[in-house]
This record gives sequence, structure tokens and C-alpha cells, in this order.
Amino acid sequence: MRGQVETIVSQEHGLRDIAEYSAVLNAIGGGATDRNEIAQQTGLANDFSLRAKLEMLIGLGFITAWRNFGAKSNTPFRYRVTDPALRFYYGIVIRYRNELERDEPLHVWRTYIVRELDAYMGLVFESIAEQAYTRRRSAEQLPTIREWGRWEGLDRNRQQIEIDIVARRTDGKMLTGAVKWNHKPITQAVHDKHIDMLKRLGESGHAWAREALAPDAILLYVAAGGFDADVVKHARRAGPGVVAWDLEDLYAGA
Repeated sequence: MRGQVETIVSQEHGLRDIAEYSAVLNAIGGGATDRNEIAQQTGLANDFSLRAKLEMLIGLGFITAWRNFGAKSNTPFRYRVTDPALRFYYGIVIRYRNELERDEPLHVWRTYIVRELDAYMGLVFESIAEQAYTRRRSAEQLPTIREWGRWEGLDRNRQQIEIDIVARRTDGKMLTGAVKWNHKPITQAVHDKHIDMLKRLGESGHAWAREALAPDAILLYVAAGGFDADVVKHARRAGPGVVAWDLEDLYAGA
């Protein structure tokens, strides 16, 4: 499997500069999210040639380009590896390539890679949550979605904010939420933090964040490890409707 991933770019017919494409994937998988960072890590010029390579990798389904929800059309794209196997390889396995050459793979897995899995699964679980919403929407009579995204950055006080789900419904109203790859049931602190981040973004001039606090908005919380007994009851006092799914809910009827 490792060999297939390592040679996946070279298997694509018609591609030239295979080493440069691989270097771009390596940079993105290692955490470079914008073109300038990718150029610095690969040593490539931040010019039309790099843009063309990124667009080719997007077309092949290896990476995706995204902006924060509500960002202006001239906001630079950020990039991330889309394919789970590639993301796992470039994000984790490649860091332990030397150890894999020298030691038993099972030892490397137990000693190094297992401890990386929770961080890796965070972004994967967000994709699973989006897919689950599409699959379960009709059965649970939830609204259709026009635009699904996320938001990460700084508020006006330069404090970090990261919202896992930010979606514009077809009816024009908002759906936001949090996705947690947790081992223990989450507490009401997760909800309180989410509401606080929406308020801070609203105060920073993001109109959609103020809309997300309206009574007709929806909060979607997805938690692999489930919820404390009073989380949903506590969240419903905030105003917006609340949908809470654990792993069993995600795959009900699948």
C-alpha cells in the first residue's frame, strides 16, 4: 500500500515534472496551506507554473482548494490533501520513513503512528459528518444545504477561532456546529465555546455569525464519544435548534 501511494503521481499519464508534483503534495500534506508556504517548502517559484500544478492536482482529486465561509472572491485559496490515503501518508507516514526502513513496521505503528491518529481523524471526521448530513437529511427532515464550509482564523482581538461547520441552508438561514473526535462524552463547555466564538465573530463584522445565533438557526454537534446527559438540554436554551449525533446516529440505517 505504501508503494502504491508513493508512486500514485507517476501513475498518472501525461504528467511531467513528477518530482515537483510529489514535492507539492508533500508540502501540503505536511501542513503548508497557502501558495506562498507551498512555494517556500518546495523551492518552486510562486508563479503560474505552481498554480497550474495545484489546479492539476485538484483535477485529479488529490487536493482541494478552499476558503473560509463567507470569504471574498479575491481571498487566496488554501489547500489540503483530499484523498484519505494520501493525507495519511503525507501527513504521518512520511515523517517516519527512515524508521520504517530500519525497524519492524508494527513497532513503528505502535510506537509512533498510533499516537498521531486522533489528530489525523479530526479533519477526516468533519468530512464524515458532512456526508452523514447529506445521507440523513431527508429521514430527519432537516433543511437542504446550499453551501457547506468551515471557518478558521482570528477575531478582531486577534484571538484564534475555529468553527468546524458553517453552512448556508437553501432557505437562506444558517447551520453551524462542532465535530469532535472524542473518546469521552463531551460536556456543555463545547456548546458554550461554540456560542462564544459565534458572538466574537459577529462582533468582528461577520454577519453570518450573527445569523447563526438566531432562533431559526440550527446547531449541529457530532461527537464520536457521545454527549453528557444535559448537553442538548443546555444547548437548546441558547435559542437555535439543536441536532446531536454520535457514531451510532451517523451510521443508523447504513
